[in-house]
Amino acid sequence: MNMRQFHSLFTCIILIAVAAAGALGLAACSSDFAVPAEAQLGCAAAADCPSGWTCNAKVGRCVKTENIDSEAPAQRSFHGRRRTHR
Repeated sequence: MNMRQFHSLFTCIILIAVAAAGALGLAACSSDFAVPAEAQLGCAAAADCPSGWTCNAKVGRCVKTENIDSEAPAQRSFHGRRRTHR
């Protein structure tokens, strides 16, 4: 094996090692953060919240978009006598 072949082989080995290390590094750095349902995330705007969540500015917290309470509760009527205090 002459010197030119050695350098070529050495360069290939280095490139493969760097590519493998880069692939492992990228795999380790992938981000798939699942936010726990009981999490309380502070926010000022919807952009502050993760995907699937929105900001409830009244309380300054992110809420799941599926849990948005947009309807007021039904008003119940009172049937009975009111107590009077004497």
